[in-house]
Amino acid sequence: MKELTVLCPAKINLTLAVTGKTADGYHEIKSIMQTVSLYDEVTVSVGGSYINLQTDLPYIPRDRRNIAYKAAEAFFAAVGATYGVRISIKKHIPVSAGLAGGSADGAGVLYALNRLFGSPLDQKTLCGIATPIGADVPFCMEGGTRLATGIGEKLQRLPDMPRSYIVIAKPQGGLSAAEVYKAFDAAPPPPPADNTAAAIRALEKKDVAALASCLGNALEPAAVGMLPQVAEVKEDLGAYLPLKALMSGSGSSVFAIFKEEEAAKKCLEGVRKKYRAAFLVRPTTAGVREKRPE
Repeated sequence: MKELTVLCPAKINLTLAVTGKTADGYHEIKSIMQTVSLYDEVTVSVGGSYINLQTDLPYIPRDRRNIAYKAAEAFFAAVGATYGVRISIKKHIPVSAGLAGGSADGAGVLYALNRLFGSPLDQKTLCGIATPIGADVPFCMEGGTRLATGIGEKLQRLPDMPRSYIVIAKPQGGLSAAEVYKAFDAAPPPPPADNTAAAIRALEKKDVAALASCLGNALEPAAVGMLPQVAEVKEDLGAYLPLKALMSGSGSSVFAIFKEEEAAKKCLEGVRKKYRAAFLVRPTTAGVREKRPE
């Protein structure tokens, strides 16, 4: 039986503006996305006669409600064949956290299947079949620092995020992206200043402090209205004086950026006393990658 294990990185949104809606109701965004060193592990094995999906969390769907399952179906449809496959997901990225954990797993399945079957699809084709599965799936495949527009599927590579240390913390409650966007539509906040150009200049200069001053998330007020603990996490992280603390995606996780590792470690040590899902990560320059033997 052929088998491959891949590492699937989480993403954070350094900026996120909602710019409109498509004719079929999807929200259009403008967001600088960044992969970080927090990974789910996805193992794909070829064999059997159907798609068998297993995870180490009992409450995660194991059928077509799971993006990883949809990814396998989409791959086989694209290559015009049907095979049995076993997908095993070891979760480290919190769910319902705005960190694209489900999308990362879907990207991992596409990457692994393509490798296992001799790479019949190029990267552009893989990203093309990824978009209908989930708007963040193409980004999770590509990784690094990118400007995402459209519904998130149009990606422009940006200079790598400067050396920095990021603490992510998630409250006990999670948030549904669909519900957060619904709340945003019901009471949209005033449009924030578009700091994208300034953020890109900061990336070009490798100035993490200038970059942090440009960050923002238009969905944060709606998310806080639904789950006030988001604001509490942000306040707790802010007590350690990061360059910036901000909610990621549609929440409920919040990240804080530090220039110095010791300050980030002190923050992690403090917030872990209150939040079980807390991590110290670094920016990464790649998306899904094969797990190498240790």
